[in-house]
Amino acid sequence: MQVLSPLITRTLYNKIKNFRNLGSDIKFIHTQVGFNSRLDTIQAAILLRKIKFLDANNKKRKSIAKFYSENLKNNKITKLSYSKNCVYHQYVILTKYRNKLTNLMKKNLIPFGFHYPSSINQIDSLKSNFKKMKFPLSEKIANEGISLPIDPNLSKANLIKIVRLLNSF
Repeated sequence: MQVLSPLITRTLYNKIKNFRNLGSDIKFIHTQVGFNSRLDTIQAAILLRKIKFLDANNKKRKSIAKFYSENLKNNKITKLSYSKNCVYHQYVILTKYRNKLTNLMKKNLIPFGFHYPSSINQIDSLKSNFKKMKFPLSEKIANEGISLPIDPNLSKANLIKIVRLLNSF
């Protein structure tokens, strides 16, 4: 029986770990093509309980998105168009002033995210697939996008605070 050296074992372990996390050891840095496989039995058990709230939570997310869409009125912010069947896993806005706006949001304790910090053609492990192709809309979202809070448990007061802050920016 052949025994693998500790170095080979550690290297193989890291490669497999990277592969199961979308090819990434560091968030948004993809060194290889991978997949998402992180659901364990405890998470599955929790999701089985939570699934009965899915429709209600999706309805709440739609309501929050509608509130943002109807009340965000700032010419420095662009709202994206979503399909009528969207359940709003994210609500993304665009601004050329992303750093200034996110600093203001941090200062006011408003959570946000950058869900797509790189366009697919800019990800190291995929660049060779796209050669010199450009994806201007994807690149714009990567550079200017901010995901607003869309949690179904957001209160009306929180939504008003968020919209007031964004409109005053």
